[in-house]
Formats: sequence, structure tokens, C-alpha cells
Amino acid sequence: MQKRYQHNPAPPKSRGYFLFAVVFTLVAAGLWFVINRENLHEFSETHRNREKAQLEIAKTKQRIAQLRRQQQSLMFNGVESEKQIRERLQMHRPGEKVMLFENESKTSPAVPMLETSPILTETSTSASPGRTRRK
Repeated sequence: MQKRYQHNPAPPKSRGYFLFAVVFTLVAAGLWFVINRENLHEFSETHRNREKAQLEIAKTKQRIAQLRRQQQSLMFNGVESEKQIRERLQMHRPGEKVMLFENESKTSPAVPMLETSPILTETSTSASPGRTRRK
């Protein structure tokens, strides 16, 4: 028969070493917190201020986007809205002749434009130079 060799494990380390390591780590961490408490306070305050600033930046970016959309709306929709208002109120600019067409599907004729209809005066909100006028 062959002889079997048994491996004898090393004797277990005493719990004293483990307890010493845990206590030493806690004491070192506590000492580090005591020494650096002002820096830690400054770090936490700076972190709070940074979060506030990022929130303010996000709100400002949203406001800028909203104002840009409003600017685009005012730049491009002014002429169109003026045209729609003039058509609804049956007004025209000086020198402009308006032609009304009768809708065939309706039984009542369209309201004819009279020579006494109100005339839109030239103002700073006049039509853009690129707009064509009907004459």
C-alpha cells in the first residue's frame, strides 16, 4: 500500500491579529476624518453649490431655447399673421386691389369688396420688401 501524505494546514491565526487590524483601520479612518473635517465640509459645500449652478444652467438653457423659438415665431409668422388678419377683416394696403372669388359650393355669393372698405395705413409692421403685392 502506498502511504498517503496528509497536508496539515497551518495553525489558524489568532483572532487578536484580526481584531488589531480592524481597530487600527477604524482609528486611522477616524483620525483622517478629524484632520480633514474642514476640507470635507468645504468639499460638501462646493458640491452643493455645483449642483445648484448646474440646475441654474439647465433652467437658463431651457429659457434660451424658449426665447429662440419665440424669436423664430415672431420673425417668420408676422407677415403671415398680418395677411390672415387683413383677409379676415377685409382690409387692404393702399394701392392693393383685392379680388374675391365666389365659392361654387355655397349658395350665397361672397361678400363683395367695396371701394369704401378700410385701408391699412403704412406702419413699421408693413409687409416685407420680398412680399409681392396684388395690383
